Amino acid sequence: MNLKNFNAPYFLGIDAGGTKTHFKLCDKDFNVIKEIQLGACNCFDNSMNNAQNVLKRGIEEICDGISFSDVYMFAGIAGGGTESVRKEYHKFFEQFNFISFDNDSDIKNVIYAGLNGEDGITVIMGTGVCLYKVINNVYTKISGWGYLFDEAGSAFNIGQDALKAYFAARDGYGEKTALTEAIEKKIGQPKEEILPLLYSGGKKYIASFAQLVFDCANNKNDSVSKNIIKRNISFVGSLIDAALKGFENTEKPVRIIISGGLTNQPDLTYMLSREIKSTQKIEIRILDTSPVDGALRKAKLLYEERMLVNA
Repeated sequence: MNLKNFNAPYFLGIDAGGTKTHFKLCDKDFNVIKEIQLGACNCFDNSMNNAQNVLKRGIEEICDGISFSDVYMFAGIAGGGTESVRKEYHKFFEQFNFISFDNDSDIKNVIYAGLNGEDGITVIMGTGVCLYKVINNVYTKISGWGYLFDEAGSAFNIGQDALKAYFAARDGYGEKTALTEAIEKKIGQPKEEILPLLYSGGKKYIASFAQLVFDCANNKNDSVSKNIIKRNISFVGSLIDAALKGFENTEKPVRIIISGGLTNQPDLTYMLSREIKSTQKIEIRILDTSPVDGALRKAKLLYEERMLVNA
């Protein structure tokens, strides 16, 4: 790596999600030096060892030629928000001897990128679903308890609903649906082979079926698919309604930032706004920058905090 045109210290942001892990390195003036993407990083889906291997590989690759002692790093990691897991990751990152670092849940990247220090609500609608509200720098988590417990609102939930509808239609007790043909075409295996593939594919594979639901709803006018979408969007609306409690005395509209893979679906913000029952004024929009940029902003905050201490 040729570093002649870049100035230390360096800022490293990491957005480690259930589908991919994004690393981005910038210099003191926020000139981008390098960015890379590796595989999924969620210790609850795979293992802590596998997640740490992804992080170690990415850190070593992106910082090649740079001393870790010149780097400020923040990592937002899927599943990394609970205190015990956060501490385990923190201990792991100590080996690199960064000048300063911190780690937390991946939704903190969305908070830093989308709210930029102000009050509001952030929602991740990706492989999983998670929501945080921020009031006076107090963070309150709503949902985001993992695929075993979150009821709806994620690509996994929508994909799971699609497969439930497929089996119901196949067994004759459910409504006929265009999803049947779409799912069998996607799998491309004999019907009797579907179940082993689904169980071995894991959460990410189940989530990949979510796109079929939107395709069948939009292109086939499939009522089953439309109902699946409405159920999941309605659930996220109820989460937002719960999060809006506490903003009653806020005069300006509450900012609601949506991120994650499902934001690629047309009219998502419109569909969500229709499901929010609260009369609170809101401003709902899709995150217009990458979550890894939120991690970089936090890394820069670590630098600024250190400069204040040393001033």
